[in-house]
Amino acid sequence: MKKLSELTYGIVGLGLMGGSIAKSIRQNILCTSESKGKILASTRNAAALELAKKEHVLDDFYTLDKVDEMLRQCDFVFVCFYPHMTVDFLAAHKNSFKKDSIVTDINGVKAVSFNEAGCDSNNSYSANKANSTDNFEIINETVLNALKNGENVVAVEIHNHYDNSSDIWFAMNELSFSTDTVLLDGTSVWKYLDNNSDPAGDSSVSDYNRTVWTTEGFDT
Repeated sequence: MKKLSELTYGIVGLGLMGGSIAKSIRQNILCTSESKGKILASTRNAAALELAKKEHVLDDFYTLDKVDEMLRQCDFVFVCFYPHMTVDFLAAHKNSFKKDSIVTDINGVKAVSFNEAGCDSNNSYSANKANSTDNFEIINETVLNALKNGENVVAVEIHNHYDNSSDIWFAMNELSFSTDTVLLDGTSVWKYLDNNSDPAGDSSVSDYNRTVWTTEGFDT
């Protein structure tokens, strides 16, 4: 059986998550001169691949149209795409994985961003400096629908303003999620009929009587 330091690792999708995994493998597993393993990667961002190889995070890389060639070499593959893309990728390339290899995935959906000009890769610098505290509410249905019952992981990406910026920090005072179905909220407006009318009349008047529905044949 091979040691972890002898395996060939493949990263499909070299964004925040894929790049972090590659760096962690390099720093914690393939970190000695005796290590024989390799890190390969494939993603659509050619500049990110070239930079990662230049910084010795990767040993080699492949464009997405040649990803099958990479998969055939890998003992351990991390697929780091959005959830729906991961499913499509596995279905399209299932016959290209090396026999007895381990294939896993890590994925997520971007919830919200602030001051993100210039932050086009995991090692880029922010074009602007953040000087304030931001409060936000996540209303994106794609993000909310990705939440599952049980434990969810929230990842935060922070970028320096310059290469010689002081240490950056992040503080989160409160984070709460609810997966409860809200049937009606405080701003809901009742619409009874197809023409948006209320057969009982104007509900805002003092003598409004809901029970007049029965006189209009709405009791069944």
